[in-house]
Amino acid sequence: MNNSYEKLLILPYASVDQNCPTDRLCQRVMQKIERREQNRARRSSLGFGLVVIAAIGAFIPAVNYLARTASASGLGQYISLLTSDGSYALSHWQTLAMSITDALPVTAIMAIVALLLICLSSLRSFMRYRADLNAHRFARPGVGFISQIA
Repeated sequence: MNNSYEKLLILPYASVDQNCPTDRLCQRVMQKIERREQNRARRSSLGFGLVVIAAIGAFIPAVNYLARTASASGLGQYISLLTSDGSYALSHWQTLAMSITDALPVTAIMAIVALLLICLSSLRSFMRYRADLNAHRFARPGVGFISQIA
């Protein structure tokens, strides 16, 4: 009885002169706990997978929005000024830097960064739950799902 759940099943009976639950009862309770853990991992894996797909799907319109707002703000003209006339850019760098920061499409950049963070975080959780499910699928007979994840 290596699992903490099994110890919790036996613990109330350890100090009292009562019969401990049978091994069959402990086994049935452990199997039910393992099934619930597996179902929870399946649901979580599906949910996080859908969030990843939605974030990737929303990433394309966000990049299009960034391109539209960058071209509308005149950011390309400032960049061409930097590359064509470097001496002017160095002599008036403060004014040029303020103009560039004013022309940056901040909302589009923030939307892309937020989508990227959501996608990476959900992908991490998705992979963790998929690993838990694979650990259960390839479990050795007689070794529980819970003891393999812990």
